[in-house]
Amino acid sequence: MKVLLEEEVIRFQRLCLLNVVRSGNRLMKRLVMLISLSVGCSTAELVIGLLSGQAGLVSDAFHLTFGCGLLTFSLFAMVASRRKPDRIYTYG
Repeated sequence: MKVLLEEEVIRFQRLCLLNVVRSGNRLMKRLVMLISLSVGCSTAELVIGLLSGQAGLVSDAFHLTFGCGLLTFSLFAMVASRRKPDRIYTYG
């Protein structure tokens, strides 16, 4: 039981965002930068849209936010695909 818990802690540490940025994988680093840029743009667009009262900017900000979520999901898929097989997950 204790061994399984330690393995789960190690798996969680591998999924941390800082480890993704520190890893040598250029595609993951680019994806993290793209997500950060998209979140910043959608936040700015939402704030400007709310302050100016333009519904088009607000709706586009939400549309961009959902895109950021999908990009984040693809980042987690890239991280999960790099896992090594073990006793429980024989295919990684």
